[in-house]
Amino acid sequence: MNHNNREYKPTVLIVDDDNEVLMSFNIWLDGEGFRSLTAANSTEALKIIEDEEVEVALLDFRLGTENGLAVAKMLKKVDENLKVIIITAFPSHHAAVESIKSGMFDYLSKGDSNEKILETLKKAIRDREMDIYKKGAAPPGKHFLKFIVICNHSLINERLENFSLNYPDFKLMKTFGSLELLKETEFVPEVDIAMVCATCCIESFDDSLYFFNELYTILPTVKPVLFNENFSDSEKVDLIRIGIKGFFSIDMDSKKLETALSLIKKGEMWTSRKLTSLALPNGPEYLKNYLEHVEAYLLSSREKDILKAMVLGLKNKEIAEKLFISENTVKTHINNIYKKFGVNNRAKAIRFALEKKIL
Repeated sequence: MNHNNREYKPTVLIVDDDNEVLMSFNIWLDGEGFRSLTAANSTEALKIIEDEEVEVALLDFRLGTENGLAVAKMLKKVDENLKVIIITAFPSHHAAVESIKSGMFDYLSKGDSNEKILETLKKAIRDREMDIYKKGAAPPGKHFLKFIVICNHSLINERLENFSLNYPDFKLMKTFGSLELLKETEFVPEVDIAMVCATCCIESFDDSLYFFNELYTILPTVKPVLFNENFSDSEKVDLIRIGIKGFFSIDMDSKKLETALSLIKKGEMWTSRKLTSLALPNGPEYLKNYLEHVEAYLLSSREKDILKAMVLGLKNKEIAEKLFISENTVKTHINNIYKKFGVNNRAKAIRFALEKKIL
């Protein structure tokens, strides 16, 4: 199935022996942007799971004479990535515990608010995609741009979650309220882009050096972008030099966000030409001045090349590919630079070079 188009909607299967329940959920979920399918028993449900790509099943705990948990296990044998949410008109603590112990994603009451049910569905969809990535596989026909968000503003996170649902080629893997929460998480998804809220994460420009050094340690190949920021042009120039790929307006519309993320994944920048040209100067005079400064710290020619690449935001793997050397050799040279500068991490090395006008 090819989902690589704007018409794709997450598919939810509703399994219930009550036809009125099926109709009401079907109409409601269709109106909320889902593609909903219905089944009145296990036979119909199995046929749909075999024929369709279904993200989540909303399954009645008591399906006529059938046991909902037994039906759920049958469905998951066909699709192990399927997320099953048990839903019932007669909730009980015992049934909830039994459902969770049986591997169900969640247990809900039919009397729960629409908001709670929708939130649970969205979480189940994201968890399913996360499971697929952890196993190293991608759903057929899907080629995602994967991103995370580091921000503790609930409205911003909700907006980006909705963007991910409405634009299926862009998958929000996870939101983190802070860098510390990202560092503490048990599983850090492999992503293309990290969207960082400046007001949540960075109190000053100096903080950015530490922040992004830590981020690169966790996600060495990530392309970071900043939003909700108020940096001066000169600070933005320095941020570009340490690897920031763009600056997003907080009120950027979805279409522009789609364009910006796509360009950044391809290796382009989302910033003004003026800032890019200032951040990435070239020409004999710049290189001459640069080399004169680094000479004072007795850097070898290879260390000079690596320092230049670090300043331009390249990661160890990219530096190795650019200079045709191993990644371990790059790490050795970087450690030598640290020793000569008297620092112990990448951000401090770049900051030292800026302060000493080595750059």
